[in-house]
Amino acid sequence: MAPTEGFEKDVGTKTSHMMLNGESIYDLWDDLNDTKREINKIRQFKTLNGSILHYSKVRNNKIPRILSGLNDKLKRFLKQHHINITLAYAQRNMANPVNVRWALTPTTGIMALFLDMTFCDRITIYGMWPFPVDPRGKPLNYHYYQVGTEQLQNERHTYNTEIHYLAKLHSKGVIKLVIQPCR
Repeated sequence: MAPTEGFEKDVGTKTSHMMLNGESIYDLWDDLNDTKREINKIRQFKTLNGSILHYSKVRNNKIPRILSGLNDKLKRFLKQHHINITLAYAQRNMANPVNVRWALTPTTGIMALFLDMTFCDRITIYGMWPFPVDPRGKPLNYHYYQVGTEQLQNERHTYNTEIHYLAKLHSKGVIKLVIQPCR
């Protein structure tokens, strides 16, 4: 799960919607089954109070079973610590229609955008640049909070297609795509 604490200057202070990828689901399960790691989750979840925690890429029968167990565990955890987070996940794979059109698996970021376009009047996307260097040639981390990690090239994703799609949405005024440094 992407933290906001310590990165407020870059990502702001309010999270309305956080989408988990498959790896995050397993990490969260492990965190909630380890007392030491669970303590760190309390603080992180408090920063998400009032938001939606969502997983949309249900690819196989294993994920819904894990989500069902995780959902129950998370509900107890959130209630115990007085944290108000809505838990949501799709019963069917939202990525399938995109897979058919783009021939590869969409990133969690683009899936979050599709869902957010359903609920939000204005969408501004900061820093979604799926390449190892930014437009000015500066090396980028895979995620903003993982210092020292290289941008990974994943053969399952269509990064070029996604960034062109985002640019098209930006040019039509559907979203605001910000890839320049914030001022």
